[in-house]
Amino acid sequence: MSTDIDFKNGELTDMAAVGAIDPHSVRIWLRTEQPGNYRIEWRPKKDGNRITERTVSIPEKNENDNTTSFQLPGNEKGEDRLRPLTRYQYRIIRSSDEAVVVRGNFETAPEHSEATPSPFSIALMSCNQPYDKKGRVQKASVQMLRAVKKCLRAHKTKFVFMMGDQMYSDLPEKLSLFNKEYFSNVAPAGRKRILDCTPTEVRHLYHRRYRHFWNLPEWKAIQAEFPCCPIVDDHDIIDNWGSDPAHEQPEWRSIIEGARMSYFDYQASRLHPPRALLPDEFHYHFTYGHTAAFVMDIRSKRRAGDNARLFSDAQEKALKDFLYVHQYHKILFIVLSVPIIHLPKLAAKVAARITHSGEDFSDRWSSGGHIRDRDRVLKILHEHQTRHPFQQLVLLSGDIHIGCVHKILWNKKWPVLHQFISSGITHYPGYFIQLGSRMLIRMNHQILTEDGSLSGKVQLVKGIQGHKKNPYGGMNLGIIDIETPSPDAVPRLRFMLYGHKGEEPVRAFASDLIVPYGE
Repeated sequence: MSTDIDFKNGELTDMAAVGAIDPHSVRIWLRTEQPGNYRIEWRPKKDGNRITERTVSIPEKNENDNTTSFQLPGNEKGEDRLRPLTRYQYRIIRSSDEAVVVRGNFETAPEHSEATPSPFSIALMSCNQPYDKKGRVQKASVQMLRAVKKCLRAHKTKFVFMMGDQMYSDLPEKLSLFNKEYFSNVAPAGRKRILDCTPTEVRHLYHRRYRHFWNLPEWKAIQAEFPCCPIVDDHDIIDNWGSDPAHEQPEWRSIIEGARMSYFDYQASRLHPPRALLPDEFHYHFTYGHTAAFVMDIRSKRRAGDNARLFSDAQEKALKDFLYVHQYHKILFIVLSVPIIHLPKLAAKVAARITHSGEDFSDRWSSGGHIRDRDRVLKILHEHQTRHPFQQLVLLSGDIHIGCVHKILWNKKWPVLHQFISSGITHYPGYFIQLGSRMLIRMNHQILTEDGSLSGKVQLVKGIQGHKKNPYGGMNLGIIDIETPSPDAVPRLRFMLYGHKGEEPVRAFASDLIVPYGE
């Protein structure tokens, strides 16, 4: 392939990532350059002599790009359960030559709600597109990732939500899989368009993009140390996937099938054991002490048109079940890769008519038939908050290339629902797009369901002195600090947005400490 039309960094070889954690186990995701057997060693950080090990195998000629995931401990004899709230170190060793291919560490979750540490934080980020238009890794993106790692350590971050677009199939434009010239350089034999490819061929093409997008030492370092909880969004497949009626055509089925398989190989498998058949949707939930999270998949079942849909009835039931089961947790996070409060309905309708194809604006919760699903979710959340007004409920989102914190005051004052947006982590789309995004987000003052039965006042959360940039443009990381002074106390949250100056994190926005019954 001509290096003039390609990414300018090399391809990923070996990488590990911390996945799902609980008090007594962890799932580790692994990608290797060579198939074969690998020995995993782990030990408590403060007890260097207590080493446990197991072996995992990556078979020859596998279809998942030498990726796998495994649980620690496994089912082997002599593997004790991990200890709660304990930091462990691990290393992965290639059996054929005893080379250490990856090192990392992780911390297990608390045993129960009363054992939740204080303070701790969670982080949110989205939109990893570190390249300029020529395929060169931008210096500012590398600096931002170095600042992110410092920030996560400083805030005692326990897990990170990766809320979509961890890889772009279609950017930079000159290196898009949907760019005819570029595709000709990577195409399987006999294929002139990616739409002509089989699901397996699409899967392998997307693998290659992961190997480039993730081959940044700073990106790998974050995921080797912090549990990163992903969800699929549009660029993991193609821009505005499911919002263009063309995506309903049969020729697009191979794209969605192959891209979703690749997503499972590189992302979802850090949460689930390897499997032959993919789930219909990738939503999931987990708990951490007094906190629980439900991560929605609003891409896999999305469709456009008069019969528009963002998620299935099955996922709606899963959300309701989650809220019921975790009604006594102190904090609930609901991850929606695209923010539910973003574009006022009228603006979405007008913009969809005057812009090219209208997909960017048809992609929103407030446009067309998607309003039905928006109202379903809002009513579910409002009903839950009415029953449990002292529980913190926070929406986490990305996608729109700004950082922003809103509060929605039901019945004009109470209960309060917060929405926190962080995007992008390495992607800066340009000054004018940033300016437009900030202007649009400021237009939200009220939310009203179609039937008029539910309304809320929408406000930007105020910042403290010296940290008032809300909304915030530029690359950003979201942090929520959580303080629980005693096991029976109501947690207090502080929302923060960080940018960077060189390799140092810079706090652009910080709220006062917030409790669920007022600010």
